[in-house]
Amino acid sequence: MRSILTSGVLLILIITFTGPVMAQEAPIPDQIKKFEPVVGHWKLELELRNRPADPWEKLSAEWEWKWALDGRCLLLEGHNSRGNSFVEFLGYDPQVNTVISSGFNIKGAKWSVKSSGWDGTVINVNVAATVPDGTRTLIRRSTWVYSPDFKSFTAIEEEFTDGKWWINRKVKGTKVE
Repeated sequence: MRSILTSGVLLILIITFTGPVMAQEAPIPDQIKKFEPVVGHWKLELELRNRPADPWEKLSAEWEWKWALDGRCLLLEGHNSRGNSFVEFLGYDPQVNTVISSGFNIKGAKWSVKSSGWDGTVINVNVAATVPDGTRTLIRRSTWVYSPDFKSFTAIEEEFTDGKWWINRKVKGTKVE
């Protein structure tokens, strides 16, 4: 009985004195705060192709960047004129000191992103994407260039196939007020 009582008192002391410490949240990394200007609603024009020799397909899309988890990450929800919707979460990994992101769409494709640099209005990213049937992983890289006021951007994405990089996507975006 005495050991149960001692254990109970010890547990109460641990909860009382460590609770406030455990409740303290880590500060939001500056690397995530940098994304504040992209939060909002965006309209996009895209040009896509699946292979270097394919013709370009033109699509429109809409994206909504929102803060999630008390400002510790961003949620991106989007859809395009093909009816394809997706979600993506963007955060910061302090162990490797990089911005990371993961997403998926309703057709079964999934991807993960690592930023290779954010410099003012330019962000470079590396992407590993899996096609919907899971048979191939695509390696891509892209550069996103925002206007100084963060009201628009252009992006070029390249894919690595058969030992060569080729442009598979061009994007122009405008922030909707």
